[in-house]
Amino acid sequence: LQCPDPERLRELADKHDFCLVVDDTIGNFLNIDMIESGLADAVCTSLTKLVSGRGDAIAGSVVLNPYTEKGRWMRDDMAKDTDAHGGLFEADARAMVYNSRDFVA
Repeated sequence: LQCPDPERLRELADKHDFCLVVDDTIGNFLNIDMIESGLADAVCTSLTKLVSGRGDAIAGSVVLNPYTEKGRWMRDDMAKDTDAHGGLFEADARAMVYNSRDFVA
């Protein structure tokens, strides 16, 4: 498994004015904090794999970085889109709560 250099990716994103969106499903927040470090504008995670892992729920997350210009722009843009169900079906939410009870706090 090879991982690109996140500092170099941040440099390229700043130089060429693009959003740096990182999937941390494998590396996850326990290994590197892409938000606090300012390396990523957004971090996507498969909660199905990270938390559940049982195949009884489908869930994911997007964390937008409040410390970067692009992260704030994405936050403001996403705030315009509302979802009456919160983006998660009730059965999936119940399964995620149950499956996460022993997850790292």
